[in-house]
Amino acid sequence: LQMMEPLWEERVEEAREEELRSLKSARYWSACNQLSGTLASLAVPVSIFTYYTQVDGHSLDPTVAFTVLAWINQMQWSINTLPGMFNLYAQLTPSCTRLSTFLHLAAAWTNPAAGDTNHRQNKNMNNHNNNH
Repeated sequence: LQMMEPLWEERVEEAREEELRSLKSARYWSACNQLSGTLASLAVPVSIFTYYTQVDGHSLDPTVAFTVLAWINQMQWSINTLPGMFNLYAQLTPSCTRLSTFLHLAAAWTNPAAGDTNHRQNKNMNNHNNNH
């Protein structure tokens, strides 16, 4: 039993290192996602005002500027929530995938014939063809 300790310790250390790399990567992606969301929320008014003045050729007066800023302020929640939705999806997807795989394997283990509908259909078709 004591001879197995170094082997298990090595396996646990390898698993822990892999987990730490995954967590580090997830944190970097989360930071990039948050940064891009913040920059996008700043880019919205700039791009609207630039399009309005440069492409449409209108002059930017206070009435238009404050109306657009009020509209953007109303939309701010949606703009700020988008990175959070991406983070939520990224955090839940691996767990949901593992859970789905486990449930499918458990269903196949408890009822092996349930997962093999093609085999049953082919068997029924062969029996039907042999009878005729």
